[in-house]
Amino acid sequence: MVTDPQFSHLTLIESKPLTDGRVLLDFDLEKQGVRGKFTHQIAFGERLKTRIVPSILFFDKQQNRPQQTCLVVGPELLAGNLDDLRLEVLVQPLNGSEWIRCSITPEIASNGALNADKAILRLRIDDKKAFEGLDSWKIRIVDRSQPGRFVDVDCKWRGSSK
Repeated sequence: MVTDPQFSHLTLIESKPLTDGRVLLDFDLEKQGVRGKFTHQIAFGERLKTRIVPSILFFDKQQNRPQQTCLVVGPELLAGNLDDLRLEVLVQPLNGSEWIRCSITPEIASNGALNADKAILRLRIDDKKAFEGLDSWKIRIVDRSQPGRFVDVDCKWRGSSK
């Protein structure tokens, strides 16, 4: 691991092959005589070329069941028949490290699909109480039949400054 003098940037150099889908950071930092332990686990998976447009989804906190419509672009997540696609949404608070199931319902508008590489996706927050303490969060949209197929997108409440 290499750090710059201000400790604001870390560059990790791989020392052995990564095999289990996790990177574990576990080290001590010392600056001006103060020593602290840092432990953090980062999950990773196959990164796909699929993306969500817009890149940040804004939900209206004033709605009873806030929803957002976006465009899924990329053939990987949309491979096969859209009517058979079973999506699941996981959430990761920006200060958290684990992906957890959440109360966001994804719905592909298959009749509005533009072509095999694009589809319209509607995301609805069914229980907004779980998100009220958050200004922003990240969601992962996963193909349940092939969990290695997913796309991540940042989310915020409309009007949030963070």
